[in-house]
Amino acid sequence: MAKVPFDVDSYTARLIGRENVSKLEGAIIELVKNAYDADATKCLIYYDDLNNSLIIADNGCGMSEKIIKDNWMTIGRSSKKEIFVSNKGRVQTGAKGIGRFALDRIASKVHMLTINNSESIEWIINWEDFSSNKKLSETYAEINESSEDISDFWRILNKNNVIVKKVIDEDFTNTGTFFYLTDLREHWNEKLINKIRKSLATIIPPNMEEIFQISLYTNSSSENEAQIVSHHEESYDYKINFATSKENKNLMEIEIIRNEFDFRGDEKYVLKEAGFTKNDEKYFSGTPILSNKILSELVNEVHEVPVTEIGEFNGTFYFFKNSATQNDTQKFYYKDFLSRKKMSEKFGGIKIYRDNFWIRPYGEFETSSYDWLLLANRKNQSPAAVSSSSKWKVNSQQIYGHIYISRLNLHLEDQSNREGIVESVQFSAFKEVLLSIIELFENDRQYVLRKLKNLYDRKNEAAKLELELKEQIKEAEKKEAEKKSKRNVNTENKTDDLGIRNEHKLLLDKVRPVVAKKESEIEELTNEVKMLRAMATTGITINTYFHEISTLVNDIHEEIYEIKEAAIENDMDTIKISADKAYSYKEKFEQWYEVTIKSVKSDKRKRTVWEIQDLIGNLCESWGKSLGNERARIEFIDPYESIKYRCFPFEIESVINNLISNSISAFEDNRQTHNRNIKIELQRLNKGFKMIYSDKGPGLPNKFKDNPRKILEPLKTGKIEGTGLGMWIIDSIVKDYKGSIDLSKCGKQKGFYVEINFE
Repeated sequence: MAKVPFDVDSYTARLIGRENVSKLEGAIIELVKNAYDADATKCLIYYDDLNNSLIIADNGCGMSEKIIKDNWMTIGRSSKKEIFVSNKGRVQTGAKGIGRFALDRIASKVHMLTINNSESIEWIINWEDFSSNKKLSETYAEINESSEDISDFWRILNKNNVIVKKVIDEDFTNTGTFFYLTDLREHWNEKLINKIRKSLATIIPPNMEEIFQISLYTNSSSENEAQIVSHHEESYDYKINFATSKENKNLMEIEIIRNEFDFRGDEKYVLKEAGFTKNDEKYFSGTPILSNKILSELVNEVHEVPVTEIGEFNGTFYFFKNSATQNDTQKFYYKDFLSRKKMSEKFGGIKIYRDNFWIRPYGEFETSSYDWLLLANRKNQSPAAVSSSSKWKVNSQQIYGHIYISRLNLHLEDQSNREGIVESVQFSAFKEVLLSIIELFENDRQYVLRKLKNLYDRKNEAAKLELELKEQIKEAEKKEAEKKSKRNVNTENKTDDLGIRNEHKLLLDKVRPVVAKKESEIEELTNEVKMLRAMATTGITINTYFHEISTLVNDIHEEIYEIKEAAIENDMDTIKISADKAYSYKEKFEQWYEVTIKSVKSDKRKRTVWEIQDLIGNLCESWGKSLGNERARIEFIDPYESIKYRCFPFEIESVINNLISNSISAFEDNRQTHNRNIKIELQRLNKGFKMIYSDKGPGLPNKFKDNPRKILEPLKTGKIEGTGLGMWIIDSIVKDYKGSIDLSKCGKQKGFYVEINFE
């Protein structure tokens, strides 16, 4: 039996190249990357509009005839796959063996001269040969030995650009590679050239021109105009540097630099009156805030293993305000930065660089990948102002930066089309680490601005006026009452008293409606927030058990169908059996109703005195019936004494519902089949009561064990598909009742443990 080898149509090879290098800018960038990989210090691009030709040259190490034949001429083969560190120590970017097809994307005809330390080689190809019906093995390029250097080649081409000739004579005298491209596939007008220039400026990180300079010349460019300079700006409010430790790649070293504030000579007053620490004084003077974090602390449990597989990386984030009112500038002591318009357009977003070259399209302005960390989504979920009591999140338009990875980050692999990184579990962990680093900055900025706002409010005239107004109302009411009680006064005093009373009455008549309206609005908003918290808890509970509720619906439908079919046959036994089953499912629905929808009925929204042990005991009983012992065993320890407490019952139930929902989710996420025990114990206090809640689940995720109270922040979750709202809702309710939450024993014993005091 004869064996027949596969072959490839020559046009197929061309399609492979076109698929991977689809844009002209991308093709130029591929050749610039090749120059960098060749240890070049200069890469020159020159468009000659007189004969519509293009030159791309570098002063790198050049190629040998063997490399051209064995690698350059073999599709998919690269000399950089196994040996990818250059003689100068650069980690080379190319490995897929398709970069040479970038030439095809630019022009039909290519004449290459490449010179290394021992030989000079010419390589000539017409890419239109790949359009014929030939097989790939029948398609040829021309290769010859040469005695020319790059300066000779330039003279042979008879180019007249004096500036470019001077650069070639000075910087391209030894080794390097020179491409001469003709029959260009696109018309190189000014708009296209500017677009390519902009792309080249964005692919390189700041200060790369110190080791690798790119220039793009036309016949009208000066030497300075031709230089490609990366965009960078020092007008930032915050700077966040981060890097994996040299000694321990699983340790992230982070430094946060404050550059937003100017106390205008009032440093001592502001630092003291706002309550800043001695360390803060140093941080405001430029000393970085240093923080070391184990990578596993920066991710959810599902990513604790993948995050250790990322490898070394580092980067810098810059935060800048888009705008600030004059009042805010005074209130928060902002520095006065000018000319900050269109910062996002100028610098883009957060870019990833692999071995000093931008991985498109991350951070590219006006594309869907500009906000690839989904910062806008985080902001929409937590739209609070920076000085508020809720968590502030930075917007995607307020931050840019650079992240540096390497070819050595094996699990952060480029997609084959060079458009981004493969969406692996390691890349998900990588993104989560970056978000956690951003959150450290968010926490610091909010810490500073909250203190400055409190200082401003204390000395603000409006706040003083409101306080004085309330005092005047009290004083006026007091005096009015005193005057009414006096009986023996002379006529003159009566006249004076009448004037005073009229003055007080006028003040009261003006102010009372304003104060009453304000208090009414506050109460209305407060009640609305309470109701929304209860509705959110109901949604969380229903979502947690949506599968069970869906199953119940299907089961009821099935039994109704059985009853209808049996009725046709007059099969009373089947009808009775199916009716009994349907009734049992209906009882299940009622139990779910008890722990979800019923909790927000109007009778639960009245604030009055309740028997807490009955309220919580009945709710635990409803949960137990709806779950069954196979899902969880809920033990309620009754204090057997009356605990009367004035409250909204739906709020107390929200606390219990969120805690139990969290426990069940933890059991499910960790596939825990035994010991699904939950214990709720009540203790009476002098004023209020204590609830001790514990379960035998996996306990707090590792990322919260060093600081358990972090779980109380909004959008913080240890669940695989959690909302991050449950514990925040609990904390908000407890604060409303002037209570406290103690999580100090979490992590010191198996499972989850919390003590909640309601004052």
